[in-house]
Amino acid sequence: MAAKTRKEKPTGSTENKKAEISSNISMNEDNKSNKNTEIAKEDTIKEILSSTENDTSLEKKEINGTISSTKRGLQKAQTYLHLIDGEKGGVGKSFFARALCHYFENESDTRVSVVDADATNPDVFRVYGGQEIIFSEDEQKSFDADEIFNIALSQSVLVNLPAQISNVVNSWYERNNILELAKQPEVNIKICKWFVSTGAFDSIELFKKSLSSYGGMIQHILIQNLAFRDEWKSVADELKEETEKYSVLRLDFPKLAYKERDFILKEQLKFENARVAEEIGILGRQRVETFIKSFVSSIKKVEENLHK
Repeated sequence: MAAKTRKEKPTGSTENKKAEISSNISMNEDNKSNKNTEIAKEDTIKEILSSTENDTSLEKKEINGTISSTKRGLQKAQTYLHLIDGEKGGVGKSFFARALCHYFENESDTRVSVVDADATNPDVFRVYGGQEIIFSEDEQKSFDADEIFNIALSQSVLVNLPAQISNVVNSWYERNNILELAKQPEVNIKICKWFVSTGAFDSIELFKKSLSSYGGMIQHILIQNLAFRDEWKSVADELKEETEKYSVLRLDFPKLAYKERDFILKEQLKFENARVAEEIGILGRQRVETFIKSFVSSIKKVEENLHK
C-alpha cells in the first residue's frame, strides 16, 4: 500500500504574507507611537525649562546664613555685626553691652555670638560668655580680629569694644576693605555701631567724627545714656543735619538706681538673674524689672528699624 505524501505549504503562502504585513503594520504603528511619545517628552521638557527660567521667584534656601540661589545670582541671608562703642571710658558702654546681650538672649528671634574685645576688663565675657577676641596694633596679632568677620558670615555678632580703639578698628576696616566687602551679595553683613554717649561735648564730638568717616557705610545708633543726662533735645537739635543725612537711629538707655546697679556689677549678674535676686529686696527687684522692660522696649524699636 502506497504511503500518503503530506503536502507542505509554500513559504510565500497567503497566510504568511498576511502575517508579515500585519507584523509590519504593527511595528510601524509602534514606531509612530514611540516617536510621538518622544516628541511629546521633548515638548514637555522645553516647556518646563522655559517656565523655570522665567520664574524668578524660585529659590533654593539652606539654614544658617546660607545662600539663596535666584536668577539674579547668589544672595546670602543678611547677618549683623553689632559694634558697641563709645570711644571714651566711663560712658556706660559695657553696661549697655550687657543689656543688649540680655535682649538678644531673651527677647529677640535673632541669635548672636558674643565677642568681648576689651582686654582690660572683659566683664561682658565673664557674664554672658562667648569669646575674647582683641583688636591689636601689633602686626603679629592684628589678624586675630579677622575671626569676628568670619563668624559674622554665618551668624550675627555682638562685639563689646574697649575705649580708645577707633584708630585700630578703622585701620582694620581699611586694611581689609571690610566695608565694601560686607556689601557683596555673597557676604551681606550689615555693620551697626551702637555709640554710647553721655551727651557731653567731647562725647558728641567723637560721635560726629565717626559719622563723618563712616556715616554712609555703617548704620549708627546713638545711645543716649540717661544715667548721665536727662535732657537730650538740645543734642538732637545739634545733630539734626547729620541724623537726616545718615539716617541715624537713637535709643534712650534708662537709668537704674545706683543700689541695684552696683549690686549687679559687683556680683557679675545677668539681668535675668538680678530680677529675682533676694538680696535686693522686693522693691529692688521691681526697679530692676522696670529697668529691663524699658531698655527692652527701646532696643526692640531700633531692631525693627534695622530690619526694614
